[in-house]
Amino acid sequence: MTELRENKTKKKLERGEVATMLMGGHNSPDMVDFLGQFGFDSILIEGEHGPVDFGHISDLSRACDLWGTSSVVRVNLNIPGVIYRTLDVGAQGIVVPHVNTADEAFMTWILGGRFYTYRFVPQPGAQTILGESGANDPAFNLRREPLVIQRVEGAKETTFVSLLEPHGMSDGATEQTVDSQSLIASLRHRKHNGYDLVIVETKRGGKTVLAISNDTDPDKQHRANIDGRMVRWTGFAERIDLAGEKN
Repeated sequence: MTELRENKTKKKLERGEVATMLMGGHNSPDMVDFLGQFGFDSILIEGEHGPVDFGHISDLSRACDLWGTSSVVRVNLNIPGVIYRTLDVGAQGIVVPHVNTADEAFMTWILGGRFYTYRFVPQPGAQTILGESGANDPAFNLRREPLVIQRVEGAKETTFVSLLEPHGMSDGATEQTVDSQSLIASLRHRKHNGYDLVIVETKRGGKTVLAISNDTDPDKQHRANIDGRMVRWTGFAERIDLAGEKN
């Protein structure tokens, strides 16, 4: 029974160790095979600034496998379809270009004909883990259940803020795809006088605030300053659509 390839670079990083990577113009399986003998933990396969395409990645990654070296591909676009297709053809790691802000770091997938985008507010010192749940099955003969884990170690307290956005549709029968891109422009978390404030802004100009008081008194009134504007609500929490804007 074939066992799942070990990702040497990933294992080293998980243990907090230094992992080495060879970068350069090695775009043929023969060259990757030759370089494998020098013991680098990973080899960067250049798909953004080089000639590598989807048709080359499987052979290049197999050449890495001969030496137990992790195959890491720099893709040319920060698009979910490009990323998961690169993993499908054998890459063990991805370098994603053009990620300049936290708002550009999100995941989108399709399930049951609908698109789903998951984004979160990064916390200081946090780790984001992409994994799979289920039994201990190195050969992956059981059903695969992907998951995302956010983890912070050594902190006295932390607040996790995330947003799962269903949007659009894809119909294979009619070959139609509608609204495959997320409609959220930004997700922010602020604290003000002990309140938790989650601010969601859309690409259409909408701005919505989830104000949380952490006070169970249903009649108590609260107020907080959000981007220079004072908002008020009663009770534990309330969704507030800021005036003059559309969602």
